[in-house]
Amino acid sequence: MHHDGVPVDPGRYEERYGLTKFVFLLFGAIFVPIGLLVHFWPFIVFGRVGVLVFVLAVTVYRVAFRADSAGITLGGDPMGFKFYAVHIPWSDVETIILYTVRDRPSWPVNQGFGRNDRNDRVSSNYIAIKRRAGAPALAYGNQSSNCPDPTVPAGATRQIGGWRLDRDRLAAVIAVAALDVRLADDGTTDLTDFMK
Repeated sequence: MHHDGVPVDPGRYEERYGLTKFVFLLFGAIFVPIGLLVHFWPFIVFGRVGVLVFVLAVTVYRVAFRADSAGITLGGDPMGFKFYAVHIPWSDVETIILYTVRDRPSWPVNQGFGRNDRNDRVSSNYIAIKRRAGAPALAYGNQSSNCPDPTVPAGATRQIGGWRLDRDRLAAVIAVAALDVRLADDGTTDLTDFMK
């Protein structure tokens, strides 16, 4: 049984964005009044963007990831500027790749300037769908991605953020719906490696 008491369906696995999106509602609820109070327009703009992201996340973009008998659905991710969902049928799926990208944070972590220490880097986990040769182009997101496999387009990747991936449940769906699909870990890659 699932943690909320609902029986687990081995042929269907779905994750939704979690309460982390409420941060954006709080962000907006604080910034808009401050902006109105001090007449500081950036606060008003950022606050409204925060509220908009929250509304999108809990209405249009609720489903983060789904695997069922029809295939894989990657939900829209407004924080990753992927305002579209992508459905990939099992017949087009070759491998599901889990990987981590490490990058320097956009804010200073240490006091020393100009440091390039790997320990100062932030890591983000991703899931990518490698499609079979000859699979049709995606409706959106056919540009290159940060996936270690260069054949995977950006639209077939999602950051695992605001939701958690249960690898065992995903593997159970694969065993029921698509036995020939591999689930692979591709390790950690530095984002700077993609810039070379």
